[in-house]
Amino acid sequence: PPHPATRLAAGGASVRRIAPGDAVGDVGGLVDLALVAGIDAMREMFARVREALIGGASKIFVATLHGELGRGLGAYGGPAGLVKTVAAEWPDVRARGKERCWMSRPTRSLSRFCCAISGRP
Repeated sequence: PPHPATRLAAGGASVRRIAPGDAVGDVGGLVDLALVAGIDAMREMFARVREALIGGASKIFVATLHGELGRGLGAYGGPAGLVKTVAAEWPDVRARGKERCWMSRPTRSLSRFCCAISGRP
């Protein structure tokens, strides 16, 4: 199945990959698929989300790994809390979190992923 970025681009989204250390800049939305396996990675995710919000993002989508939205297998629970905080403090922003185990059923899950970020049912 196509990568989520390919699917989003096919749906009309302008997509670019942000490498570690790159500036997020002005964006309409942020899809963060980073592995959060420590406090430094969580801080980096927070910085990316913050920069996207300041840059005008109206959608924030964080997909975590390790199960339980990053809380399982010794991982950090910060991504789920970050999404909840964004939703509470930025009410006009669509903020969602999702567990990355959805890739175990790629075709069905990819459709759900793209609908979640685009806001379609």
